[in-house]
Amino acid sequence: FPVDSSSLLPILRGEDGQGFQVSELRESRMLFDGRYKFAEHDGVGRELYDLEEDPREVTNLAGESAGRADEMEKRLHSLIGM
Repeated sequence: FPVDSSSLLPILRGEDGQGFQVSELRESRMLFDGRYKFAEHDGVGRELYDLEEDPREVTNLAGESAGRADEMEKRLHSLIGM
């Protein structure tokens, strides 16, 4: 099956200035900006974690920080073409 990917070489060289990571697997997508991790799962919902304050991802902030979750969701969708 086809795999959509791109080289990590620019990141390893320190040339990528975007400052975030994107991951996608089946019905789930994730965006990490260096502090916050946003994830969405088709039919299940959204998650937002402050990995600086909550590295074990215990407290889902998607409800109380809806503005940040919405912003990260928009960025994620623009990056993956949704």
